[in-house]
Amino acid sequence: MSQLPTQIIQVLAHFRPVFTRPTWDKVLVLVTGTLLARGRRTVTAALKQLGFHVYEDFSLFHHVLNRANCSCPPLARFFPPLSCFPPPLFVALPSCGRSYLNFRPPAVLGMGGFTSTAPIMAGRIRRVPTFIHESNAIPGKANRTTARMVRAVLLGFKECAPFFPRAHTEVT
Repeated sequence: MSQLPTQIIQVLAHFRPVFTRPTWDKVLVLVTGTLLARGRRTVTAALKQLGFHVYEDFSLFHHVLNRANCSCPPLARFFPPLSCFPPPLFVALPSCGRSYLNFRPPAVLGMGGFTSTAPIMAGRIRRVPTFIHESNAIPGKANRTTARMVRAVLLGFKECAPFFPRAHTEVT
């Protein structure tokens, strides 16, 4: 099997306590295969890239994702603001980043909910201007968390501004 670069191993090491030993070995195989695969980056493509698709137990690699029983408290130690969001966030983030490479949006607007978090984060990574809009008087958890990552928080009610003390706010 191909060896991952040291920099990637150092980043992945933070996630090691969340997995059992057998599952961690599968995670490393999947990450390596995904980095090397061309086209769609699926579990099968990752395993084919490394030659694991011929093994009888190759379906066990699908269990890493399909039966993931993510324990958020251990992850909270490493990513406190993001640990409140479901694991699909970490699947959606690369997808949004790839979309922004092809589409090149002039700005990204999040309207709240955990589904707006990945596009906002990907926009920030790609250096696209990002904004969120809070149309409620009391903001939700996603907007309160992503407010740290955006250029401005657009508000429907001026009474909502105190919930975003460190962000630039504008009433729309």
